[in-house]
Amino acid sequence: MRFIDVVDDLRRQYSGQEVSRNQATLQEQAGLAAQRCLQCLRSIAWPIKIGKALNDLGFELWVKDFSDDNISGIMAINADEKYPKVIGVNANDSYEHQRFTLAHELAHYIFDVVNMDQETVITQYYNTDVNVDTHPEEYRASQFAAQLLLPEKMFRQEVEKARQMYSESATIIAEVADIFDMPITAVKIRMEELNIAP
Repeated sequence: MRFIDVVDDLRRQYSGQEVSRNQATLQEQAGLAAQRCLQCLRSIAWPIKIGKALNDLGFELWVKDFSDDNISGIMAINADEKYPKVIGVNANDSYEHQRFTLAHELAHYIFDVVNMDQETVITQYYNTDVNVDTHPEEYRASQFAAQLLLPEKMFRQEVEKARQMYSESATIIAEVADIFDMPITAVKIRMEELNIAP
């Protein structure tokens, strides 16, 4: 199945569903959607070329210097515009953080955009919006990004390989971050979520 078909299927599946505030439910939804996407994207290349995947979905990707450094990314959808689907990432963020933001915005596209032909949608991802109680959509999107870009089985394997090569926690974390092209912070959080000690 093509990636665009998987994403369209996921969008139909979650269309119009009320967003849960239950952490386990949000993690499960994010994980199932990430697994479906991984089945297509893993065969392309590793680490996942998230920008290419979004281009394949018809998104224009922009790197912009946002006036607010707390904004990591935006997604804008408007069928009437020259660029109907755009995701912008903050130019001041690292390349690795930009990759996470792109995957985060893909999650919003899957879970939160209901009918892009009849509405204008603009989402902003603030790099502090991860609280499940106050921002469940943001929590789910970040869970999706982590599970897509740092899939558990491969993540555990790479942590174990790094442990065999290095003894210092910081070096192990940096090695794993480098392998996945992810920010060190995301690797630390993923390790905590999976109860993995460095």
